[in-house]
Amino acid sequence: MYYILKEKNMPIIKKETNDKVELTSYELAAQAAVDKKAWDVTILNMEGTSLLADYFVLCTVRNERMARSVADEIEERLKTQGYTIAHTEGYRQGDWILLDAGEVIIHIFVEAQRTYYDLESLWSDAQRISFEGE
Repeated sequence: MYYILKEKNMPIIKKETNDKVELTSYELAAQAAVDKKAWDVTILNMEGTSLLADYFVLCTVRNERMARSVADEIEERLKTQGYTIAHTEGYRQGDWILLDAGEVIIHIFVEAQRTYYDLESLWSDAQRISFEGE
């Protein structure tokens, strides 16, 4: 296992391969969530705000079964691009699933949990990154 460390304020560079742009880990996760019908997908740039990860991806789903389906899809997409999920929390219960992929932590919430924990307010200092996937 290896980790890639990047310096602060270093731009994220998307690689272009055969006229196809490769997505960043957080974009891959966000797109996978949208493709599995999650909504209210939010990407937060946590650099300088949190030591946990550089990015958070948050999304909302209808129920626990859907949360597990979204988590499985995100994990599969990240793995196919060479990313590893280091840790998963809440998969069995399913109302809030956390996937830790190193530079990005993905939070998959059922609606009541997303409203209750309100991570966007907790991390209000974090910059939102626009996502065109919906």
